[in-house]
Amino acid sequence: MGALENAFYLSRTRAYTEWSDFIDEVEQFWMPYKERVKPERVVGLGVRYINRIDVPGIQVEFKDYLRTSVDVSPYLPQSVSGLFMQIEVPLPHHDASVGITSAMLPPAKPKHVSLLLDIDAKSQIDLSVAHSSFDKDLRSKLDTLRDAKNYVFEACITDATRRLIE
Repeated sequence: MGALENAFYLSRTRAYTEWSDFIDEVEQFWMPYKERVKPERVVGLGVRYINRIDVPGIQVEFKDYLRTSVDVSPYLPQSVSGLFMQIEVPLPHHDASVGITSAMLPPAKPKHVSLLLDIDAKSQIDLSVAHSSFDKDLRSKLDTLRDAKNYVFEACITDATRRLIE
């Protein structure tokens, strides 16, 4: 957990388990922050998931595992030794935008290629902390961002990736 002058954030490095566990942890740290800092409004909200996908092989075709990737000109050699791609996609039906980062990571296992799929869903909001529906409204906005993240994750991965993570 961290706090800037006008921001609250919670970062977890251990593996994601259940959404309800995450929300419980947010509330565990948010309540003391709220008491100490006494914020009046929440004007932005985000959830970020960093996924590592370990693919067997020394060289892989990225598009076999990630639908959101880069195209290498057919006039260039097709073997790639590194990848970093970042895009921002508006999701109006979730009232959010999503930053998507794909990259190659150092391999986690021998004879594997490790891919990163980083999904950062965020929304501009304006909630009064003093309002009686604040907790319910904040939870609803977090749930919407979770839905946006799930939508983007499913849209970005292929069936080959699904088989790897099952």
